[in-house]
Amino acid sequence: MRECSILAAEDGRWVAKRMWERQVVRRRRIRLPVAEFCRQEGVSLKLFYAWRKRFQETAARPLFVPVEVPDSAAPRRGHPAVGKHL
Repeated sequence: MRECSILAAEDGRWVAKRMWERQVVRRRRIRLPVAEFCRQEGVSLKLFYAWRKRFQETAARPLFVPVEVPDSAAPRRGHPAVGKHL
């Protein structure tokens, strides 16, 4: 818990990101129109849309990217690294 509070104190952006992430998820869960949700919560409509876009862009990025290894880079039989764990 202490690490989390230190992180929050050192980086206000982390705190803002978590707050907006909760707001975006909460709005989606209760299914209010965005404008109504922002009015009730007292948050900026413009900021809500900006943060929502940021989260959508982050979610759209793949976590893993396929990588092709050319045959010439593969270890050959008899190579000292074949069959060994690094």
